[in-house]
Amino acid sequence: AVFCRQGWECEATVTPEFGSDSAKMPLALVRLPATDDASSVCVVGIHGPPPAPFDPSGLGPYMEKVAAAISEGRMVRDWGPCMADDGVVVVGDMNHVPGSLAHRTLLATGLRDGLQGWGVFAASWPAGGGWPNFPVFALDTVLVGQGRVGGVRQIRVPGADHIAMFMTIGVE
Repeated sequence: AVFCRQGWECEATVTPEFGSDSAKMPLALVRLPATDDASSVCVVGIHGPPPAPFDPSGLGPYMEKVAAAISEGRMVRDWGPCMADDGVVVVGDMNHVPGSLAHRTLLATGLRDGLQGWGVFAASWPAGGGWPNFPVFALDTVLVGQGRVGGVRQIRVPGADHIAMFMTIGVE
């Protein structure tokens, strides 16, 4: 599901699942409209297919499909409500750590890591929810192309296995 700030117009969709036949997930696409002094932004809410416990086959195709829609931090084609040339912000559970192939695939599209420099403070999993409550892996990401992200902070959500991220996303 996608929720937009009350009073803020946005268009959104959740895609069908994609990845591999045995490991696939959907993603959310949200288009924040242009303002008088800024262009539109496509927020791509990812949830990469988890490679654990035994099936890493879906993560590569999933990230490659996302990356194929982005160049120089902008959408290269229409996808859902997002339009070619919209700026891009990718947020969500990558299910891989910074520096991994999945992470590098997205950075190669002109996105920059909004959590770069956070070090151990970017760790977001496991954080309870049936797992040990000691986050050591930075699986959740904020990648910014032609958009603006500010006020990023982590929030504990009771029963969740990840630490949530709260941020302000704007258009440039």
